[in-house]
Amino acid sequence: MAGPWYDAVVKKVGYIVVGLLLACLVIASPVAGIIVGLLGLGAYSLVRAVRMKGKGSKGRHDASGRTPDGEAGPGGRPGRLGYRVEPRPDHEESVEEQEARFRRSYRAAFGCEPCNARPDGCLIADVEECAGVDVAKRGEHQGQFARYGKGAWMWVLVTREHIRDGRYEGWPTIEVWLDGESAGYLTPLQTSRHYFQVPEEGGVTQAHIRQDNNTGVYHMRVELPPKHDEIFLEPFIERRPAPRRDAPTPVGPPPPPPRRR
Repeated sequence: MAGPWYDAVVKKVGYIVVGLLLACLVIASPVAGIIVGLLGLGAYSLVRAVRMKGKGSKGRHDASGRTPDGEAGPGGRPGRLGYRVEPRPDHEESVEEQEARFRRSYRAAFGCEPCNARPDGCLIADVEECAGVDVAKRGEHQGQFARYGKGAWMWVLVTREHIRDGRYEGWPTIEVWLDGESAGYLTPLQTSRHYFQVPEEGGVTQAHIRQDNNTGVYHMRVELPPKHDEIFLEPFIERRPAPRRDAPTPVGPPPPPPRRR
């Protein structure tokens, strides 16, 4: 049986033969020889890179048993993400299914259970099928968010409302209610992507509190289904009636007094 030395000799002989053929080609036609040499070098580099990538990610675990994709290594130890991810299904999963699988694993690992009572209303969608959307007006609700703290999950109610002041006064929005108090609303852009996901009578979903590590500012992310195509919000704008104006004051010299007979 041939050993490693045999493979090395065959490889070197192959290199010599290819080099001689390339030299003959360069002597016969320098331009063609250079082109063939460059193409061969590029193909060799590409094949080598693909092989090295396959060796680096196939079946490797580091000292803690973590796999490159974050799934549990030998013995069920946590993956690179810091928590154990559910195993892949037998079928080829879509991007949405993969995200839902990771979200289920994350919530199970860190105990992401709501800390408040669920309000009345229909559930918009399972939280594993949703994605977090930033809630605007965070600066006005810092005290409210601080009562729950960083990382807290809670039940919230979302309703269709209209912005009550500011530049977009009268524009439709999705307002978030936390334990009976307004916790902010979505921007017009995010509203155009999620407006039809909220029933007219409102719906129930979950939200969680985050905190900026540098500024310490709290902000909320509400869980909503994947965005739909953006819609035009102009037909839903609530136009306030124009204020009633008084009769205009006449401008110019006063009329002449009536003549006496």
